Amino acid sequence: EKHERKYQWNFVGQTHDKPTRKTMLAAAEELPGEGFLKLTQYWNDSSGLSTRDFRHVLLSSHFTLCPRGFVHPESFRLSEALECGSIPIIEE
Repeated sequence: EKHERKYQWNFVGQTHDKPTRKTMLAAAEELPGEGFLKLTQYWNDSSGLSTRDFRHVLLSSHFTLCPRGFVHPESFRLSEALECGSIPIIEE
């Protein structure tokens, strides 16, 4: 299944209580091309994207911002981005 990668980058999630996410997002917004941003208030927020829509965003993005999770250094975004062929951008 081939998808047009119309977004340079994407981020779906929260930025509150996580300053490195805000820094990563600010850097991405300086890049040329269109990005996709959907901020939510908490994990599994009902105002977030459906699983199908989230997958479509990943399939449509060259890069996916994958900041640290709240507990672990990796987050679910890392494996989901890879599964959809979107290059994960991770923190050190």
